[in-house]
Amino acid sequence: MHQVFIGRQPIFDRDNRVFAYELLWRAGNQSSASFADGDQATTDVLLNALMDIGLDRLVGNHAAFINLTRGFDLGEQPLPNMQNPVVLEILEDIEMDDDLLVAIKKLAAAGYQIALDDFIYTPSL
Repeated sequence: MHQVFIGRQPIFDRDNRVFAYELLWRAGNQSSASFADGDQATTDVLLNALMDIGLDRLVGNHAAFINLTRGFDLGEQPLPNMQNPVVLEILEDIEMDDDLLVAIKKLAAAGYQIALDDFIYTPSL
């Protein structure tokens, strides 16, 4: 049997109650991540959360926030069907352009909730 690791970071509402959990890639029993391939890290989180562990066991009745790379945002990497409330996070280091905006609109039209991860406003956006 292989070991599976996922970081689970709570997201609190303004009343300090758990609102959701952000699911994060981990290579082992450590509190930070270091990886060379973001697409592979996202794939590992999705597979481990959906297949090996199960979203119900990870987040219960809370939403799961999952970071996506540009490849997943644009549909170059496939997203599995997800039954529980899942919020797809657009990472702060992904360049915003027309292709990405079209892709995000498609994801939203397909029923996914979208969040901006560590977003810092700039007038160009």
